[in-house]
Amino acid sequence: MGQKPAKRWAAGVRLVGRVVVDALVIIGAFLIGASIWITQHFGVITIDQAIINLQGAGGEGGGGTALVVNGVVWGALIPIALAVLLLLAIRRTRASNWRKSLPRLARTGVSAVVVLLLAGIPVAGATTISHTLSLPQYVESLNADETLSDYYVTPTVVSEPSTKRNLVIVYMESVEESLTDTSIFEEDMLAPIEKVTKGWASVTLDQPANGPMTIGGIVNTQCGFPLRMANTDLVGNNINVAGQGVATYLPNATCLGDVLKKYGYYSVFMGGANTDFAGKGTFLSDHGYSEVLGLNYWKEQGETEMRSDWGLSDRRFMELAEQKVDELHAKNQPFNLTLLTLDTHPDDTVYPYCDVTTKQELTSIYRCSMDQVASFVTYMKDKGYLDDTVVVVMGDHIRIMDSNNTFKSQLEGISHRTIFNRIWSPDGVDLAVDEMAQFGMYPTILETLGFKLKDGRAGIDVSALEAYPGSGTVRDLSQDEYDAVVLARSQDFYNRVWGVTK
Repeated sequence: MGQKPAKRWAAGVRLVGRVVVDALVIIGAFLIGASIWITQHFGVITIDQAIINLQGAGGEGGGGTALVVNGVVWGALIPIALAVLLLLAIRRTRASNWRKSLPRLARTGVSAVVVLLLAGIPVAGATTISHTLSLPQYVESLNADETLSDYYVTPTVVSEPSTKRNLVIVYMESVEESLTDTSIFEEDMLAPIEKVTKGWASVTLDQPANGPMTIGGIVNTQCGFPLRMANTDLVGNNINVAGQGVATYLPNATCLGDVLKKYGYYSVFMGGANTDFAGKGTFLSDHGYSEVLGLNYWKEQGETEMRSDWGLSDRRFMELAEQKVDELHAKNQPFNLTLLTLDTHPDDTVYPYCDVTTKQELTSIYRCSMDQVASFVTYMKDKGYLDDTVVVVMGDHIRIMDSNNTFKSQLEGISHRTIFNRIWSPDGVDLAVDEMAQFGMYPTILETLGFKLKDGRAGIDVSALEAYPGSGTVRDLSQDEYDAVVLARSQDFYNRVWGVTK
């Protein structure tokens, strides 16, 4: 009688063990599949990047519904299905009699393979997802003593310019300096924009450690700090939907558009993609932009030169930008016109206006996009607008190193990849430093417009027009120390700028 409960107990333990092993294998397979899919489409990213961008991926201008379907199928359903088939095969193998006919060494080998599969898949899943989402970096940041609050400064305008210059910012999708290197590429893809901006100021513009993404690049250069939404204190708040469902976006941060609005500027944003993606439209509307024009607006206007998964072509977009700069210049009010190109966003798509003359289509795509930006700059020059307008032309970030990146093999060999930029002012631009991170562009733009800032500071960085602002700034930090500050969770800081109260 005493043996039956023991047998039932042993059988129960074996059942629980099988369920746990099956669950671990299925989870491991899912993590492997998700890691492969993320790497193919986005490269190695951070948890913050995933949270900020994932919510917008299903809408037009955010990769399209096809991207979400592709992710669910290849990143989840297929790996899980393969794991289930593997487990069924293992169960059938273990239950069959043919193993008994094998020599003992062969049976041991089969058992070893089974054990390796059952243990290896969960371990491989944990390892790959850890690398893909930079989990060690995230865990390290949770324990960091550094905080952005120690360096962040709300800009204080000591004096404003007697003559307010207009401002035009052109963010160019995934444009970095390395694309000019003819030793690794077929041609200098940025030659058109380099030609029309010859003689303009330029700084070595570093991609911060928070990684390449468009909304991150905009916040980096217009607010002067890294965008983050994944703080422990924010879990459960709608901030985690990356701005798409929130009423306000960084409500307690003072950004470029806020300062310009205070001093009488009228700000307009134009982009070819959906401004809902990653909360971009909410951010801009909340920070001084009176007009935010994107994919939905162009559709309402009857525009048809579209890329179905992202939006309006750079050719047509720059024609519309010319019309808008004419309209703004005709008004008796200083303005800020911010543009964001689209053609060079993955995946490689050739618009009908672009003639492919290179072995790799993407090389021609870049050149065609740069032709459009160069044409817009030339248009402003011919109209005389450069006489009263500060112009900043820069990449939004370096090219993302996903597995589908056509230039992956060429870019992997470059140790220091930087963001393309050119700065024009009718008053001249006297840079005091030759290198800075994206965060420094915020105070640099304000001071190039003629606003004198206290200590040249805005956000966490310092204007490139200032030789040295004194101690206690990020310029005192080594690169490793600087990266640690950028990656620190800084919950006190993010709670404040997001308006989260405990």
